[in-house]
Amino acid sequence: LAVFIHGRQRGPLGAERRLQAYGLAAAAPVVGGLTYLWPDGAAGPLTTADAVRYGASSLVLLAPLAFSRWARDEQEAVEERAAGHVFATLSVLMTTLFVAREAAGPMVTLWWTTLGGGYLLAGLLAERRELRWPALALLGLCVAKAFFMDLTGLALPYRMASMTLLGALLVLCSLAYVRWVKEEPTVMSLPDGSEGGLR
Repeated sequence: LAVFIHGRQRGPLGAERRLQAYGLAAAAPVVGGLTYLWPDGAAGPLTTADAVRYGASSLVLLAPLAFSRWARDEQEAVEERAAGHVFATLSVLMTTLFVAREAAGPMVTLWWTTLGGGYLLAGLLAERRELRWPALALLGLCVAKAFFMDLTGLALPYRMASMTLLGALLVLCSLAYVRWVKEEPTVMSLPDGSEGGLR
């Protein structure tokens, strides 16, 4: 995050610093998974201090979404939007791996659904599609896991009730999405007043 902030400053090495920041951010879930989540097969639940450190690290990755716009031309505008997607996706990935490590069975699906709903709500309220897209992907993963793994072992009445509840939740999410997401422009206003098309 510090390297990314430094890379946003105008200078001869700004683009290189930002590229280094993307690499370091991408390493965060890998290092977190190897050191905190799966150090060995017999590890029990994380301690509270470890869970707080890991959770704070995953949330810190969302900080670039709160920064002011820094792009000055069309190429930087594309990079800025892509950087937001990278940091948001990595944050969702870290928290998703954490839940997969700490929960089991249908509880994983429940917590993933809660997590995806939280990120989706944040993306809707903040009007940031960088948060909404990984949240929708996680919710899609929850639906697939529920259909193909969690509900297969239930008796028919419970399976029907679960499907009904899952369908109702998906309808509510789609209604919220349609209601709150305004039509997004096909161009991005740049700081100097010019407009560049996003590809």
